[in-house]
Amino acid sequence: MSKRDEDILLTDSMRAAGKSAVPDPAAAERNARKEYQKRMKQYKNKRRRKIFGLVLECVLLLIVCVGFWGINTFVKAFDIMSDQTQKTNPSQQGNSSSNPGQPSFVIEDEDGSTEIVMYTIPEDEESSAEFIAPTRTGFSTFVVFGVDSRDGTQMDNWANGDVIILVSLNNETQEIRLCSVYRDYAFESEVNSGLEKITDSYCKYGAAHTVEALNRNLDLQIDDYVVVNWTAVADVVDALDGIDMYLTKAEATEMRGYVYETELATKRSYRVRPLPQKEGTYHLNGGQTIAVARMRKGVGDDYGRTERQRKIINLILQKAKTMKLSQLSAIMTAITSNVRLSFDKLELLELMSHAPQYSIKDSAGFPFNHLTFPLPTSFVYADDLEKNVIQLHKFLYGDENYTPSGNIARISKFAEQEKSAFRKKLNLN
Repeated sequence: MSKRDEDILLTDSMRAAGKSAVPDPAAAERNARKEYQKRMKQYKNKRRRKIFGLVLECVLLLIVCVGFWGINTFVKAFDIMSDQTQKTNPSQQGNSSSNPGQPSFVIEDEDGSTEIVMYTIPEDEESSAEFIAPTRTGFSTFVVFGVDSRDGTQMDNWANGDVIILVSLNNETQEIRLCSVYRDYAFESEVNSGLEKITDSYCKYGAAHTVEALNRNLDLQIDDYVVVNWTAVADVVDALDGIDMYLTKAEATEMRGYVYETELATKRSYRVRPLPQKEGTYHLNGGQTIAVARMRKGVGDDYGRTERQRKIINLILQKAKTMKLSQLSAIMTAITSNVRLSFDKLELLELMSHAPQYSIKDSAGFPFNHLTFPLPTSFVYADDLEKNVIQLHKFLYGDENYTPSGNIARISKFAEQEKSAFRKKLNLN
């Protein structure tokens, strides 16, 4: 017992006994002992109350924590039950737009405004019938833009459009043809403004403007477009549990220089590892797939890169076709914030309903016959624009007798003037 505790237990009678002129030692000792025992009992009771209070506070805190955990678990369970109820009751879908777990897409209108569209993937083929819009006929043409998104989130202009893939869908046969437009292809972004790289056009003006320019440069009627960034592609591949892709020794070695930046940009929850420096078929996760899709120097430049990108799309489609419609909802949820579409909601639902029947018939790169001028900022030109456009329409639509418009002849003159100037500058005949 401390000195302070002893002082507290010192009673008045003990002090009085100490000051008594004629002390009675026996009586004083008895009284002092009684007072001491009384104070000791009070002291021990006070300590017991303090200990009991502390234990009670801990128990109450534990009860509160368990209560919050239970409420949170109940809310999650209720949300899951609500989701399942909505899937089994399609009539309630109109009221599900506020469900944060429901897949959605950002759809862009012609005026540049955007709308978030929420939807639910049907559980099976039979239940999907209610969602199918009027069936398309003939060919549908789309363009896929893949943006060079170093921060993993960039979607709009001020990011290079390094992936430009024309997609021709035969609505009768469900066959798809893919044609990459090389990122350095020199085309007319604005009417009578000369030529510039198509990737620069996307960077400055965005998707809608570049679609209009593609229609003018190639005599196309592109219906809609899709914009994806690195994260969207990586998330899709991970949702599919990876893809199996054959790589040459040079390709497997070159991708090693891209994995670190890819991991940072796409914020992978795992380590994006380099591949062994040898050829073979590799099971690629999302981060590795993006690294393979990006590499170009020393492995075919942009021509080899676009070919690999089309192979990746084909592998993703083949893997997706093995999944049920309900499983595809995980993919839709994964890419919600990393995709921009110009599709109408019904068009999107119709396209998705036919996804298991799609097959990629063929793929190529445009221009088919090209010239590249190896300047510090290299340009790719069509060797003969009119012939290349004729070949493009034959490839995309099977049109054997296509005649290019006056736009093609006008743009071709710009290209011939620039090619002549480059030849002169490089002392080429």
